[in-house]
Amino acid sequence: MKCKHLKFELEFYARAFRDNATRREKAISWEYIPSKTIIEIVESNNLAESAECKRALDLGCGDGRHAAYFRKQGFYVVGVDFCEEAVTLCTDRFKEDQKVHLEQIDLTEREALSHLGKFDLVLDWSVLDHIRREYLAIYLQNVIGSVKEGGHLIAAEFDVSVRKLYKGKDFKCRRGHYSRGFTLKGLVESLSPLVLVDYREKVLEDEITRYKFNTVLMGKQEENYE
Repeated sequence: MKCKHLKFELEFYARAFRDNATRREKAISWEYIPSKTIIEIVESNNLAESAECKRALDLGCGDGRHAAYFRKQGFYVVGVDFCEEAVTLCTDRFKEDQKVHLEQIDLTEREALSHLGKFDLVLDWSVLDHIRREYLAIYLQNVIGSVKEGGHLIAAEFDVSVRKLYKGKDFKCRRGHYSRGFTLKGLVESLSPLVLVDYREKVLEDEITRYKFNTVLMGKQEENYE
């Protein structure tokens, strides 16, 4: 899987994951510490109840901080990332854990997740906000399709307040690396027909970049998929 159409994004993340020190200096959000917002939503909605019998999918698993949190709760965890360096980093981190499965996957390819089955809990922490518009429909189909009936998706994405960096556009593209922001309403609409269960709005997730995030917990109800 070469991801040739994502050349610039791959180069961006490959540089980041080759140099842990630089990565940690630039953003707290890339530390080995799970997001407090994700922990709060999981705990307040009892998503880890009977987790030993459940499967969690960490999209864009990066350094594995959320995969590690889900394992601590008892989930069987699958982590996917399109960046080989990130998958290598996680493989080394979880090499002694038989309940963590890692794969390098391009989520902008059709049916990219179909071979992995369905999941009780899916996490998208700042992946959707880096997906270019031309790949958005396929990406969302892959992600929403990976949630089992009765399962949940947590999505945490840039708030539109980061538009101050966009110079009049609703996105920015720096050295080929694409980013955009979402209003809470826009994020919920993007993830339809999943249903909003809980949310956190405009939470400061990164003390260094000062970026605020909107986080939603979406549920898949059986009646939406008849």
